[in-house]
Amino acid sequence: MKALLLPVQIGFCTMALCLLIGCSSETPQPTPQADVSTDTGTDTSMPADANTDSAAPTDTTLPTDSGPATDTAVPPADTAGPTCTKTGFEAGDQRAAFVPDEWLGNIDKAGQWSWMIVSPNGESYIKVSGTTSTKVGTYELSTTGSEGCDPCVSIHASCTELADDCAEAFVGTSGSLEITSLDFALDGAVGITFNGAIFSLLDKDSNQADETSSWCLDGDSLESTFSIFGGVGEQLPEFSALDQNGNEVSFESLNGTMGVLLWNFNEWCPYCVWASKASEAFLQEANAEDDRYDVSFIQLLMDDGIDAHAEQDDAAAWAEKHGVTYPVLHGKVVPDFWDSYMGQWKHMGLGLPAFSVVDASGKDNAFLMGFDKDKGFDKAKEAGFGSSDIKTLFEGFLEENPEWVKATPEPETP
Repeated sequence: MKALLLPVQIGFCTMALCLLIGCSSETPQPTPQADVSTDTGTDTSMPADANTDSAAPTDTTLPTDSGPATDTAVPPADTAGPTCTKTGFEAGDQRAAFVPDEWLGNIDKAGQWSWMIVSPNGESYIKVSGTTSTKVGTYELSTTGSEGCDPCVSIHASCTELADDCAEAFVGTSGSLEITSLDFALDGAVGITFNGAIFSLLDKDSNQADETSSWCLDGDSLESTFSIFGGVGEQLPEFSALDQNGNEVSFESLNGTMGVLLWNFNEWCPYCVWASKASEAFLQEANAEDDRYDVSFIQLLMDDGIDAHAEQDDAAAWAEKHGVTYPVLHGKVVPDFWDSYMGQWKHMGLGLPAFSVVDASGKDNAFLMGFDKDKGFDKAKEAGFGSSDIKTLFEGFLEENPEWVKATPEPETP
């Protein structure tokens, strides 16, 4: 079953402000540039760790053991050439993901891939990225840090344990990167080898590569496998939390239905408010699309609208204010789960509101970020997500699972 690609503009929330995907945000980029990326749209994603108290999720996917043995200064073979102050790279956590060419929403991310290779202590990482037009072959590193690069390669060091907020960036100045495998499929192989590679420290003041401090890789090979952005194609993990009425609700309650997870922030995010207000009517519309369909909804509320995770009173007030009758899950477990599950795609940019569409077998079929107030869920107005998308996904599921039938509800006991 193919995902859908819809050329729309949809809004996300960032920590400080809200923007529209599709608005021009291009600025001149230096060559070489420190944090190369193939994203072509505005990065208006709201990180799930925006809140600063205990509600803020911790990236538990990164190991915290001692760092790689790569920080020992090595005398240069040629004193006139680059100084290899670091050599080799030990891989710890790896996150390789891609976005299919045909995609449900987020047109700016369609056809992109990114691979983040983190050191065991999380203090440095290699980032390799490109488009689905990237081919297996050998690329000169001097071309992988400039504007429009494909592939793009950079090394980042002196980072926090979350492999973020890095003080140093190294860009390729000589040598080559060989892409040995690149299979854009779920669990598809991706592999690279560095040959005579020299990455020089980017001086932040001059924006020039300083060859007196370089990271050298020669013969270092790395391999991983791809996931699809947002978990598409994978089984939804187990999770449960309390809803606005104090009842424990698990993802298992979605089983046998086409389930929609709405990941959402609170009142400070207008797109999140609009999505929540429109969701109840959308649920009814989706179920009315066809008598064979059975669609269910769960909303996961990330925060209390101020600086902490949502409690039951927050979830109850949110549901009442926006007319939501389906479960609204809350508690610290919600942002923690977002980070542990969705956090693996953080390096590709994540924002809320976001929707995961899970079929009746529990497999994630689609992932969409953002919401448009004027278009809402009305697909007739070319919105990013609508009942006709549910129809397309449900029909695809029924075609692949012809034995499936909608469950008949048990009659209520008088």
